[in-house]
Amino acid sequence: MLDTIDRTLARIEAALAVASCLVLVAILVLVIIDVTIRTLGFTPPAFTNAFVEYSLLYYTMLAAPYILRRRGHVAVEAFVSVMPPLVRSVLAKFVYFACFVTSRLVCYLSAHLVIE
Repeated sequence: MLDTIDRTLARIEAALAVASCLVLVAILVLVIIDVTIRTLGFTPPAFTNAFVEYSLLYYTMLAAPYILRRRGHVAVEAFVSVMPPLVRSVLAKFVYFACFVTSRLVCYLSAHLVIE
């Protein structure tokens, strides 16, 4: 049962990571189009800046679960490497718990905004 849940979550996280990559590609394409149109002397679409600003938020949120599961988030190696193993383990668990709580809080607030 837990293996099935774990595989399902892994697939969801992979799908979110792919969506994050697609958002990044959309940002890249829109910026190139915006700059090209501006260079040619025309007026670029008005929505480009707003789209890119909001897309950066979605890009971060979509990629976060995938990165967190694979422990790919930023850690200060010089600081972590000098810690005793027990302290490192406790601190890692605290950081993962903080990430978990923050993710759930953002999820709750987002759902509240959608419902509103």
